[in-house]
Amino acid sequence: MGLSDSQLDTLGCASDATLALQNLGDALAGEWRAERRFQAWYAAMLEATQAGLLLAPEREAFALEWVRTIGEDQPRTNRNEHHG
Repeated sequence: MGLSDSQLDTLGCASDATLALQNLGDALAGEWRAERRFQAWYAAMLEATQAGLLLAPEREAFALEWVRTIGEDQPRTNRNEHHG
C-alpha cells in the first residue's frame, strides 16, 4: 500500500520542519522547548504547503516569517510543558 499525496505532503512538512530546526532554530524564543520549536516549524511548513510554495528557499523564508510572527504573538504558549 502506497502513501497518498496528502500523506506525502505531511511527511515532507515533517522533514522540512526538522531541517528548519537545524538551519533556522535560533529564530525562535530561547525559552521554547524542543517539542514546541518543532511544532512551530511543522505548522509553518504546513502553511507554506497550503500557500503553494514548493522550493526550499521559498518555504524556509515563508516559515521563518510565520514563526517570527507567532513568536511575537505567543512567546510562551504552553505553560503546562513538562520540565525535566
